Amino acid sequence: MSKLVINRILTIFALSLLVIQSVMPQHLLSVLASPDSSTGATVKVYQSQFITDLALKNEPETQPQDVATVSLAPTKEVPGFRVQVFSNNVPKTAKTEAFAMQDAVLEALPNTPVYVVFTSPFWKVRVGNCKTRTEAQELKQQITNALPQIKQDVYIVRDSILLSDQ
Repeated sequence: MSKLVINRILTIFALSLLVIQSVMPQHLLSVLASPDSSTGATVKVYQSQFITDLALKNEPETQPQDVATVSLAPTKEVPGFRVQVFSNNVPKTAKTEAFAMQDAVLEALPNTPVYVVFTSPFWKVRVGNCKTRTEAQELKQQITNALPQIKQDVYIVRDSILLSDQ
C-alpha cells in the first residue's frame, strides 16, 4: 500500500472518530430518525424503552415486564425443536410482519424465548427451546390456544436450541 492510500485511510478514520464523538449517545437515535439531507431516507429503530434508557445511561425505574432477564449462565447449542409461527419472503413486508409476530407471541407468552431468524429470502419466527418433540407439541398447543388466529401457520421444526449448562 502506498503512503498516499494509508494517509487517506487514516484521515477518513480520524474524521469518522470526530463525527462519532460529536454525535453523543443521547443524540444518536434522533440523528438516525431525522431524514437524510440528500435522499430523505430515515432509519427506524425497533427497541424497548428499557434498551433506550440503557443506551442513554438513564437509570430505568424498574425492569419492564416485557423484557426477559438475560442470564449470564453459560449456554450450549444442542439439537432440539422449536415451534415456527411465521415464515414469509415478501421483501417489502416480511421483516415488519416478523417483528410484529414476535411482539404478539411475547405478549401472549412473555416467559417464552422468541427468535426472529432471517434465512435468505425468508423471515421466520420460531419459539422455544424444546429438548423433545413432546415438549414442542405442548408449546405448540399453548401458542395455538393463546393465538388461535395463527393456528394454520404453526408447526414444529428441528433446530439448534440453547440450553443452560447448569
